[in-house]
Amino acid sequence: MSGAPGQGGTGSRQRWEAGAQRRLRAFVGAEAGLPTTALGNPCIVSRVEGPPASPPGPADTTQCSTWPLADRLAGVRCFTDQGRDIQCCGHGLLCCAALWLAQWGGEGRLTMAGTSVRCRQDTTLTWLAFPRVTCSPCAVPPWAFSVLGSMPEAAAITGGHDGYLIVRFADDFPLRSLALPDTTLAKHTQRAVIATCRSTAKAPGAVQLRYFAPQYATAEDSATGSALRILADYWASQDGIQRLSAAQRSPRGGQLYSRVEAESVWVGGRVIAEAVDGH
Repeated sequence: MSGAPGQGGTGSRQRWEAGAQRRLRAFVGAEAGLPTTALGNPCIVSRVEGPPASPPGPADTTQCSTWPLADRLAGVRCFTDQGRDIQCCGHGLLCCAALWLAQWGGEGRLTMAGTSVRCRQDTTLTWLAFPRVTCSPCAVPPWAFSVLGSMPEAAAITGGHDGYLIVRFADDFPLRSLALPDTTLAKHTQRAVIATCRSTAKAPGAVQLRYFAPQYATAEDSATGSALRILADYWASQDGIQRLSAAQRSPRGGQLYSRVEAESVWVGGRVIAEAVDGH
C-alpha cells in the first residue's frame, strides 16, 4: 500500500494514535524529467507517548520515534538500523513532519537532540527549517584521490573534527563514478564526506551530491537532508545560489530541495507512505 503519509490507499485520512507505526520514504523524485532511480530514503516512524527509554532492536532501515509535546510541537528521536542514536536525521525528521502536519493541518515544530525545527507543507513537498550552518573553504585533502578515485577542485569544512567535509568536483562531473570509501577513511578524517558538483544542463541551482560516512557505519546514505542543509550554505556562500534542486546520486537516488532565508535553511522533499500497520 502506498500514498500520501497521512492517508491510506483509498485516500481517506487515517487516525494516528499512540502505538501506530508507518513506513515511509523521504526525498522521492516524482516530477517529470527526474530519474526513476530517485526512490528516496526509507524510515519506520512510531507514534509513542513520550521519549523512548531505550533504543529499538535492529531493523532493515532507520527507525524514528515521535511524540506530542504541546500544540503543534512534537519530539523526535531517530536510530540507525542497528539502534544507534542519530543526532540529526534529515529524512527521519521529514517523515515525522509529514505525518504530524497531516494531523495539525498547518505549520508546526519538531525538536530533536536539542534542535528546534520548523516544518510546513506545500502542495507536494514537506519542508524543514534548520538553523544555518556556515562552511569555511579549506585545502583539498591530499588523500582525496586515493580514497575517491578522482581529485576534487575545491573543498570546505563545517563543524568540529567529526563534522562535514565538502569536496567539490568540476561542473557536470559524473559523481556515480566515484569510488565508495571504506572504513579506512577514518585513517584520514572523522568527518562525513559530501561530494558535490553543479549540473549546468539543468535549471540554475541544480546540483548533484553523494554522502559517505563509513566511519559511522554508513558507507553511503541514499538521500540525506542533513547534507543538503550543509550544501545550501556552501553553494550560497561560494556561488551566490540561494535555492537548490539536488539529485543525490546514490544507488537508490534521492531528490532534495533547499532555500536559504536569512539565518535559516529550508530543506524540502516529497514523502510517500509505503505501508500502514494497525491503528
